[in-house]
Amino acid sequence: MASLSNFIDFSQPSLQWAALSIAFNPIFWNIVARAEYRSHFLTRIFGNAYYGCYFLAVTIFSLGILRDHVYQVALEDQPYYAPVHQPVLGGLLFAFGSVLVLSSMYALGVTGTYLGDYFGILMDAPVTGFPFNVTGSPMYWGSTLNFLGVALYKGKVAGVFLTAEVFILYWFALQWEESLHGGNLRQAGTRACQIQARRQELVSRDFTGIYVQGSGLPPICLPPVELGPFDIIPVSPVPEWKHRARQATVLSLHGAANHGRLGSLVVSSEKWKEGVES
Repeated sequence: MASLSNFIDFSQPSLQWAALSIAFNPIFWNIVARAEYRSHFLTRIFGNAYYGCYFLAVTIFSLGILRDHVYQVALEDQPYYAPVHQPVLGGLLFAFGSVLVLSSMYALGVTGTYLGDYFGILMDAPVTGFPFNVTGSPMYWGSTLNFLGVALYKGKVAGVFLTAEVFILYWFALQWEESLHGGNLRQAGTRACQIQARRQELVSRDFTGIYVQGSGLPPICLPPVELGPFDIIPVSPVPEWKHRARQATVLSLHGAANHGRLGSLVVSSEKWKEGVES
């Protein structure tokens, strides 16, 4: 019986680098995203959750390009096997996988695609249309089909072997994400808001709070207020006002257009100080 080593040259450094890059990427972005979720270190570094998410997006995208290049180089160094050479099937799988990936990115946007939920950037509603009505994780499985399509197109058993690694790692990545969120927040929409809204009970019923930077308090979701690009913001309850009077900075939301929606909330530093002193 022929062994796998008859069809795959395991001694090639390019194969080893490809396997390493395939393993590194999902492990890297899950560790970094979880660290951001717990400590907000990227948000603090860049001063804004969106900027931190954009930085992570560029990093993940760049690592993906590098991984794909290393994969292509690895296949060039591997032996050809005629029964695996299925260019038509490989092309179809690659095309369908690309549709899943690109349509998913279009539906989710940059922050939805690149782990914005770990930064507190949530979708307004669950994404239920294509491609999420085909599979719950179109980015992962579409990418897996891309790897398999290239392997079949080139007729390389090593490509099928590496595709199996991609599948296994993505499967574990999904389990890891589920263990943190209790569900994929990019598809669950405002689940985090619903959980955090329980903390709203700690805030005075007569006065919701004040939008401040550096309050040091956990984020609280305020669905009635339209915040433009901001879905979750820090809220400082009334009891915290006085000893934070000189430290907190009132955020300018969106000018007079939003002032009417804020009602009795203080929206300028001068008025806020007056409210504290009174």
